[in-house]
Amino acid sequence: SQRQFKALLTGDVKARHFCSPRAKVFSKGVAQGKLTGGCLTLLCRSLNTPYEIQTRNRILLIEDVNEPLYRVDGMLWQLKNAGMFKGIRGIVFGEMVNCRSQRKGDGTIKNILQDLFPKPKFPILTHCPIGHGKEVWTLPLETSAILDSESKTLKLKHCGVKMRA
Repeated sequence: SQRQFKALLTGDVKARHFCSPRAKVFSKGVAQGKLTGGCLTLLCRSLNTPYEIQTRNRILLIEDVNEPLYRVDGMLWQLKNAGMFKGIRGIVFGEMVNCRSQRKGDGTIKNILQDLFPKPKFPILTHCPIGHGKEVWTLPLETSAILDSESKTLKLKHCGVKMRA
């Protein structure tokens, strides 16, 4: 939100704590690392280019909009096969706005994640307000953060902005 963005810019400590009661816990745990990520479609398009992101020791943010679930499934498998989940600390999925099954029986995001991560060793939180939803967290990338999936929180260690004199 604009209010949250302004609070982060001015260094308001309260603005560094994010909690989403509507989020869903896929895998419990606490992780610490720098935030990276973005739109799933663009993350896949950047693979093996100079714009590919680093995910090792990071908390990965993933969001997208208007993608059929079979494409979300394929893109997540593409990231996995490219090694993007190796050494990852945690994952925060956005609301995935209008990412739906094309037909009955196609499954859900949860089904996709169960196939992708049968025994995850890191916390995974889904349905968080990042991306294209009505409520959106302001999250500066490359900022150190702590993800606690059980309490559905993400805490920034600092505001992500350095003020210059």
